[in-house]
Amino acid sequence: MEEGAGKQPIVCLEFFSGIGGLHYGLLASGIDGRVAKSWDMNENANAVYYHNFNQRPSNKAIDYLTPKDIDRFGADCWSRTMLIEALFGLGFEVVECLLSPVQLGIPNGRLRYYLAARLRWPDPIRVSNVNSSSGTAADSAHAAWMVENSARAGVYLARGRSVVHTEWPFGPTAGAIASAAITRQPLSAYIDPASDHIPSLAVPEPDILKRRRLGFDIVTSTSECTSTFTKAYGSSHLIGSGSLLQTRKLDTDSRTLESPEELIGLGLRFFSPNEVARLHHFPLDKAGGHSLEFPSSITLRQRLQLLGNSLNVHVVAQLLEHVLFSSAEWS
Repeated sequence: MEEGAGKQPIVCLEFFSGIGGLHYGLLASGIDGRVAKSWDMNENANAVYYHNFNQRPSNKAIDYLTPKDIDRFGADCWSRTMLIEALFGLGFEVVECLLSPVQLGIPNGRLRYYLAARLRWPDPIRVSNVNSSSGTAADSAHAAWMVENSARAGVYLARGRSVVHTEWPFGPTAGAIASAAITRQPLSAYIDPASDHIPSLAVPEPDILKRRRLGFDIVTSTSECTSTFTKAYGSSHLIGSGSLLQTRKLDTDSRTLESPEELIGLGLRFFSPNEVARLHHFPLDKAGGHSLEFPSSITLRQRLQLLGNSLNVHVVAQLLEHVLFSSAEWS
C-alpha cells in the first residue's frame, strides 16, 4: 500500500480470495476502497464469492500472472505477501503480527500470521535534489536509496521473531484502541439454539465410539473459546478439526468423563455453517450491506470446508483500519 493516496479510493487486488474474507474485512473496516480483481482456483469458493459480490474471481493460477497483468488494475493494495527483503529493497516498511480472534474478544482461537507493508517515501530533500540532477546523478541517488533500504531489511531480519507482534493492540494501534475495553463474549451470542435439532449437525455415534481415547474439544453455550475450525470440520475426523457443542446434560463436565460411551448422552453436534461464519464475523442478514450467503448448490459439507479455509473478517478489518491505512508512524 502506498502512503499519500489522498482521498482517492484504495484499489485492491485479492489473491487466494476464498469466499471473500478480505473483501468483507475491507467493507467492515470503513476504508474507502474497492476490490478490482480477485483470484482463486477453488470453484466452490468462487461460486460463493460471485453469489455475494456479483464479481467472479479468476481461476487462473497466479504463477502465470505477469507484471503487465497486475499493472493494468492500478492497484494500491495487494493481499499477498512478498519476501521481506524484496519489500524493504523497494522502500516499503513492514509490520508483522500473529493474531487470534480471541485477542479481540471473539470466542474462537484462530491464530494467523499477517503482514502489512506500505511504501516509505524517500527523504523530500533528497527527492528535490534528484529532480534537479542529471540522469546519472538521479540514478545514483535512487540506487543509494535502494541500498539504504536493503540495509534496513538486514537490520530488521537480524532482530528475529521479536518483531512479530503477538499482542493486541500493539505499536501503532495502542493509542487508538484500549485493550481493557476488549471483553470476550460467550458462545451463546453466536449460536442458534434451533440448530440443536437439525439431524445433519448431530455427531454420528459411530464416529464417537471408534475413538478409544478422548481427545474431543467439547464446549457449551457458556464457553468463551472454541478451537480452530479446519476444512475437515463436519467430517468423521473429529479430533483437531474444530469444537463440538454439548447440548444436553449441561451440568456434566465432559473433561471428567473417561470413555467414549459416556459422551453419547451429551447431545454433541457440529456448529452450523452460519454459526461458524458468525464466529468468523462474516456479516449475516445484514440490512443495507453485503451479507454472506451460500448458493443452494454448495452442500453443508462444502460450506464448512470453505469456512475452515477462511479467515476472521473482524481481525482483517481492524488491521486495515488501525494498521495498514492508519496515519500513525510504524517505527
